Amino acid sequence: MDAIDDFCAAAIGLAVDDMDELIRQGQTSAIEATAFRKRFWAFVRKHNFSNVLTPSIDAPEPQAIDRTLLGAPLFVRQLNAIEASNIMLVTAVSDYMRTTADKVKWADDGAVYADSFSELDEQLVRRHLLVCDEADDTQPVLAVPDRGRRVYRECSNTGMPLEGQTLPSYFIAGAFNCLAQTRRVGWHPEYLTLFPPE
Repeated sequence: MDAIDDFCAAAIGLAVDDMDELIRQGQTSAIEATAFRKRFWAFVRKHNFSNVLTPSIDAPEPQAIDRTLLGAPLFVRQLNAIEASNIMLVTAVSDYMRTTADKVKWADDGAVYADSFSELDEQLVRRHLLVCDEADDTQPVLAVPDRGRRVYRECSNTGMPLEGQTLPSYFIAGAFNCLAQTRRVGWHPEYLTLFPPE
């Protein structure tokens, strides 16, 4: 019963916050039901750990993967810098595309609270730093491409939930590639120098 009371209190708080914002903007204090329900159910799911997040799209078609590889986005160039195999590249592009689609769909549907993606990104950046530090300590003489691929694999094999919900198997690897696309992480030790801001 306490959980129900907590959710009711949260719903009231969300509604009051929405109405206060509308009043500050000089608008009528009537909130739109659909948008409110999405926000509320995202809040409920964040605090109800029985859900599993499901993929929003199937694996991309080979032609879509090939087009992305030809376009050479930054995360692909980062993988090329560590001499990633074709299989690693194809998998990375697929993971990236599916993760990007999931983020948009889950946020639009209210399946995930919007701030949770940023929280996950911060955890992944920290994980990347720890993996790089461990690679430097335990394998200091490893060739740069080998080190980079090991760091990438170790990061990609990380398992963690989002809002207590189980993620599809490709999601964390795709999220790391999203971070590599924005230079927040990299696989080559000199990635910030190799790939300056565009």
